[in-house]
Amino acid sequence: IPFDSSGVPAGATVTAATYEMYVTAVANDNSYTAHLVQSTQASLTEIVADDYNNVTFTSIGSKTFASYTLNEYNLLTISDTTVVGKGVGGTTKLSMITNRDLDNSAPPVGDGSSITQQWSEAANPPKLNVTYSLPGGSRIRQHSLLGLP
Repeated sequence: IPFDSSGVPAGATVTAATYEMYVTAVANDNSYTAHLVQSTQASLTEIVADDYNNVTFTSIGSKTFASYTLNEYNLLTISDTTVVGKGVGGTTKLSMITNRDLDNSAPPVGDGSSITQQWSEAANPPKLNVTYSLPGGSRIRQHSLLGLP
């Protein structure tokens, strides 16, 4: 999920960040947790199977499948703001994986667990909300970024 973070000035220090996703469906919410991770996907406009190998597998925010509310934005607080800070002045790239990916455990056969969220082209695109300060003690500013189409 790439975000154009060029609106946050280079040199800014990210002090807080959240990710918002508009969830339209959750299937088989048994024991799964969705995790937000950093990505280094090559393309800003398409996702390919090889992008799975371009994530850090270090969670920077999570939420259990059972706690998502359908047909509204769901918020994940980003615990490691340095990940967002790496994209300041350019592009911040994030991805979603499950706890099964994170701990490298196989899902039960025929499980079918999933979360469906609206993407950048939809009416309710993902949002990256960034709070930052500028060098020299400038006041704290907030910036809301929409996912790239």
